[in-house]
Amino acid sequence: MKTYLKDDTVSIQGLVPEMILGMMDVRDVLYFFGVDFVITSGSEASARHMSESKHYSYEAIDCRSRDLPFDEQRQARDLMAMKLGWDFDVVLEKDHFHVEHDPK
Repeated sequence: MKTYLKDDTVSIQGLVPEMILGMMDVRDVLYFFGVDFVITSGSEASARHMSESKHYSYEAIDCRSRDLPFDEQRQARDLMAMKLGWDFDVVLEKDHFHVEHDPK
């Protein structure tokens, strides 16, 4: 399995340390399901997110979900959430996982 950015417009520069560490758990879950860890959005200024998005505070990434069947996407989301713990939110969007550091 590989870990990579979707293309040269995606950046993870400036992400908070908690996100960098969390990305390792996300990667491990995707590897467990036999797929690459592809980051589709991170801290790049060109991305379009909701105005309150954690992407703008360097506390979120999106990664590809389409390489998994839908039932495995849900299982992967649940396993990511379990591994990351209470300080993170994992949302299965239409075509990606949104992972954010969101301490309660």
